[in-house]
Amino acid sequence: MHDQHVYILLGTFNGSRHIGQQLESILAQTFRNWTLLVRDDGSHDDTIDIVRRASGLDPRVELLPDD
Repeated sequence: MHDQHVYILLGTFNGSRHIGQQLESILAQTFRNWTLLVRDDGSHDDTIDIVRRASGLDPRVELLPDD
């Protein structure tokens, strides 16, 4: 299982209340060979900013473009 790579797909919409805790939980997993792909559906809160900060701290977190 050491050579396997896991892709985690996360859809978001106005989730700023909980997205930080959700990202912390994913980052705390003992299995380290993963990529988190986040796609936001037009949030009007701080969701995108929170995900961008997380992606700046960990390159495994990627915010997918809106197009």
